[in-house]
Amino acid sequence: LAGARETLSRRPGPWLALELHNAMIRARGRDPAATLEALRTLGYETRDLDGNPIDAARVIGTDLTRVIAQPRDQSDTGTE
Repeated sequence: LAGARETLSRRPGPWLALELHNAMIRARGRDPAATLEALRTLGYETRDLDGNPIDAARVIGTDLTRVIAQPRDQSDTGTE
């Protein structure tokens, strides 16, 4: 995400389909929550593949998670 900050900061911003390998990230000594925090800072919210809001604890609580990240200003509900 670091190399895409400029693009992800634009509005309208792109939607992202992410597969987060939390176990692999942890095994490398990194924090999987950092990705979600970076997205939140860029104005994104995460949703499950059915489009329902999903909280960070649920996303990072599994070894592998697939989520959609969309700009908050393009959300139907405006909630996370």
